[in-house]
Amino acid sequence: MLGDRQPLAYAVHPEFLREGTAVADFFAPPKIVFGTSDDAAWGPCPDLYPGIDAQVLHCGPLEAAMLKYADNCFHALKVTFANEIGLAGTEMGVDSREVMRMFCEDTKLNISSKYLRPGFAYGGSCLGKDLGALTAYCRREYVDVPMLAHVGKSNERQVEQLVERILSHSPKSVGLFGLAFKANTDDLRDSALLKLAEKLRGKGVKVLAYDPALDPEHLCALNLCYLRETAPHYEEMLTTDPEAMVRESDAVVLGRHFASLNLHSLPWREGQRLYDLEGTGTNPETPEVIGLYW
Repeated sequence: MLGDRQPLAYAVHPEFLREGTAVADFFAPPKIVFGTSDDAAWGPCPDLYPGIDAQVLHCGPLEAAMLKYADNCFHALKVTFANEIGLAGTEMGVDSREVMRMFCEDTKLNISSKYLRPGFAYGGSCLGKDLGALTAYCRREYVDVPMLAHVGKSNERQVEQLVERILSHSPKSVGLFGLAFKANTDDLRDSALLKLAEKLRGKGVKVLAYDPALDPEHLCALNLCYLRETAPHYEEMLTTDPEAMVRESDAVVLGRHFASLNLHSLPWREGQRLYDLEGTGTNPETPEVIGLYW
């Protein structure tokens, strides 16, 4: 009878085989991935590859499907990146093969998991400066590097999209946890969180920001000059009281999770929204938690 049948269970099982080396890749895969709808679908999966030594990853069906796209899009990105560096290097009289050989020797940052976790826009004095310098040179010399030329635009779009999501709920006030461009620094130069604050203020939203690395009464000369130029109202924005900030904000952005900060103890109230850019998994239950990429 129909009522006695087991519900349908299914698994998404992407392959990671390269043409020309598919057989070798099958017996020595970089990973084996199963995205299953439930425990019934997962049950037989671990036994499908006897004798093959590889890491087995288990996730949901949609994540497994998306992983295949992420892998191949990243491979396309790597090929394009190396070729655009090659184009720029050729124009400069540089042997780009030697440059990329040395580039790949760095397994701490370049060939690693660093910077490959969704977590808002980049900032600081290094990335944008060097990207801008290289693409400006290429424009001057008529070297077409469309991927590199649009990285900055894509980065700015991350900020704009968050602004749009926050404003869609018409908050009168927003609190920011974090203002410097990255953790463990007080450097505000080209900070994406500072850009977010300015864009929100430009739309008439009151913004407060708490960052324990930034003491409003003891700002260094560089940060003070930068704030006076980019955010002349900074004295109204910076606070040393995270509880007061949460209490006064309709929405809160978790741009940085500080080890000394107990999110659960803060005075959250019903109707608040917490935009989690970190994906820490330690968010309180009271406000509505909204992930940026999850």
